Parts: sequence; C-alpha cells; structure tokens
Amino acid sequence: MIKISTGLADAMTGNVGATAALNAANLELRIFSGPEPLTADAALANEVLLVKIEVQGGGTGMRFTNTSGGVITKDIDQSWLGNVLDVGVPTYYRLCSKTDDNSASATKVRVQGSVGPTGDLMLGTTTLATGNPQSIDFYQLRLPQYLGA
Repeated sequence: MIKISTGLADAMTGNVGATAALNAANLELRIFSGPEPLTADAALANEVLLVKIEVQGGGTGMRFTNTSGGVITKDIDQSWLGNVLDVGVPTYYRLCSKTDDNSASATKVRVQGSVGPTGDLMLGTTTLATGNPQSIDFYQLRLPQYLGA
C-alpha cells in the first residue's frame, strides 16, 4: 500500500496540490531491500539502498502530470534511470527529495510503497545486480478517494 508523508498530505490540503508539491520537491526514486518503514515519515534504519533512479540527463527533478480519477503519473517526456549500487531483492521504494537524509520527518514530501511482482512498483526483475542499469518507464500514484462517512 502506498504511503504518503505528512508533508505531502499538508501540501495536498493546502493551496499547493499534490502534483505541484511533487514537481517542486526535486525528487528521485530510491529502491531498498529490507523491511519497509511503517510510514513515509519514519527514519530509515538498516535498509540497503539498491538503486537511485534519477531523471536521465540530471539537473531537474522528476515531473508528474494529473490524470483523471485521482491518479498522478510520471511525465512521459522524462527518462528515469539509475545504475544498481548493490545486489539484492527490492522490497520497497521511496520517492523523495535528492537532499533527503532519510531521517524522521513530518514536513518532507515523500511517497513510499512496496516493490515486487504485485507491489506498488513492479520491476522487470526480482533481483537487482550491481552495475546494471534500472529504468522506470511507468509510474503512477493513485490517491485514495474520499468515501464519505
């Protein structure tokens, strides 16, 4: 299940909006092995960073576009790519600012989710090998709908 940080939730309920908050945060996508933290606000502990995915060509952060039905998707004009840093089985990811130090925070804009064959982020492989390129061609974030009380 995708988890958003308090910082992103605050932006969504303010005047900024989720897509604008994500686009302004200069984001990269980090894929880890190890136990997924309970919330996107939580600090990381002993997880292993397997790969950092950035916009090919560097400089700019990841961009997102609005679609219908509460879905935000990766800008198709961007190429997201990284080289695998360590061998391992990916278990979760964090979409966070390039300057995020992985400490506990209720103000940083973050998205966290599972990685796997049925995860929030599905890769073409179940094990990442050091030095191999890893791309993300498709990414979508479906925001929960309000079902009423």
